[in-house]
Amino acid sequence: MDSNDTKSIQLAFSGALDVALDKLVMGTSDSKGQTTTVQNLTLGYYWVAQKLENAKGGPGDDEILVGTTKDRQATVIETGSGRDTVTVGKFGTAATNLEATISDFQLGVDKVKVFLRQGDHQMNYQNITNANWQQFAPRAEQSASGGGTKLVIDLDGAGPGTDKYTLYLPTVPFNYDTNTKSIFGL
Repeated sequence: MDSNDTKSIQLAFSGALDVALDKLVMGTSDSKGQTTTVQNLTLGYYWVAQKLENAKGGPGDDEILVGTTKDRQATVIETGSGRDTVTVGKFGTAATNLEATISDFQLGVDKVKVFLRQGDHQMNYQNITNANWQQFAPRAEQSASGGGTKLVIDLDGAGPGTDKYTLYLPTVPFNYDTNTKSIFGL
């Protein structure tokens, strides 16, 4: 095997996670350690960019995880076609740069979910309903931004935390009562 050959390996972690990496680049290549295939694992659920730059979804139904961004409001997320979900949250310890622009958000098609961390080993989504959505998007913090919406999301709703995520949605006209609910898929 020369220094740039690929090799398939099987990794086993403690617990139920079993991952197969195919075509792992070995040797001294600039791509050393990279893989082109990960089987039995949805990458988006386990690896979130530590400082997200501009991102573009594909033509299908994507779930895009958005945490800390490199350029705050200037970081642009393009969801692409399909029924896309943008999940926002504080995924690490940094609570800065929690904002982004979604350039092509479509009401009634795309939706926003809020990440929920329960302790060190449990992850889920906040349960946003018709009864509690205003706890996640308090009226006093919402506003128009140009011809669109500036959505400020309280990441733990009525909880004691103070972390907020700001999304700029230039394609969504500001209407607190109707459009904000629709942004959350309600």
